[in-house]
Amino acid sequence: MGRYRVLFADNIIERMQGSAALMARMCEALWVEPGKVSEDGLVSVGTTSCIGMSDQGPALLVNNIVVPALNEARIDQLCELIRGGKPLADWPADVFAV
Repeated sequence: MGRYRVLFADNIIERMQGSAALMARMCEALWVEPGKVSEDGLVSVGTTSCIGMSDQGPALLVNNIVVPALNEARIDQLCELIRGGKPLADWPADVFAV
């Protein structure tokens, strides 16, 4: 696992909401392959089963904390926070708002 462990919810609803394309976007931006850890150990990106947020999806977990309502802009924001090494406690509260 990387310092930031990102797990996209992987179920049919999330897939229909575009989670695969968003995960690919994040992996490309963070230079990490799905299911692997970045060379610097900063981040790992993978999938997990349903996290119970399909009504707020697509969604993911970052270090076991839910980030709902994903879109390209939010993925870009998350990538910036991760690349900056910002602790989750210092991330904007709206990132986690359900």
